[in-house]
Amino acid sequence: MTSFAGATREAYHDFLQRLEDRHRAGASGVEVARLCAEGVETIVNHLYEALGSMMGWEAVRPPAIVALGGFGRRELSPKSDVDLLFLTSSRSSKSTSAFTGYLVRMMWDSGLELGHSVRSLAQLKKAIKADLDLKTALLDGRWICGNESLKEDLIRLKTTLRLQEGGELLEGKLEEARRRWQKFGGSYHLIEPNIKESPGGLRDYQTIRWIGMVLPWEGTMEGLYRLAVIDRDEIGDIQQAFDFLLRSRNELQFY
Repeated sequence: MTSFAGATREAYHDFLQRLEDRHRAGASGVEVARLCAEGVETIVNHLYEALGSMMGWEAVRPPAIVALGGFGRRELSPKSDVDLLFLTSSRSSKSTSAFTGYLVRMMWDSGLELGHSVRSLAQLKKAIKADLDLKTALLDGRWICGNESLKEDLIRLKTTLRLQEGGELLEGKLEEARRRWQKFGGSYHLIEPNIKESPGGLRDYQTIRWIGMVLPWEGTMEGLYRLAVIDRDEIGDIQQAFDFLLRSRNELQFY
């Protein structure tokens, strides 16, 4: 498996080089981030299928693999963490744990900057009650491969978050934004801003997006538009600013 992961690592390195060439040629921040996410998703699927074939699918009850964070949103910069949730059923076995452990090591050996957690559906439901970050990460969650039955469970859980806990999530994210603005100076007029966390940075864009997702009309900013909080021109301005920030982040990570 080590030699297999080594070959995957070389392919991943070549992919990132081609992606940087595209960035240098003037590709937008959104385009490069989307392509980066697609490339990583291909690797995850490739390793998943290869390991299942090696271990024998009949002997394994594999987890569902869920992309979270920037990977889930398809906004992945080249050296950002690849956040994954390995979601298991209550009937998981030792072979499931072994499969997950081997797969995580193969991903590391392949060069992915991996951030991951392993939870059953029951554990996930319990964890999100006390973890606002996990709750919003799950809103961005995207099933990639694995246990098909858990895919529908994930969709139902996300719908419950939106419809039943949207108000609590909204209040929590706004308070979190206020604390973050205070920590980073309360101004976007900074000589050395934090592209992600400073006022007006990527995290503010994501907060706007999360707010839109828990409003009556699901979407990124469509809910805010329908409530007359922002207009179409402002949506365009926000998207343009987001692309600039994302391209700047890509540049820093390619540098």
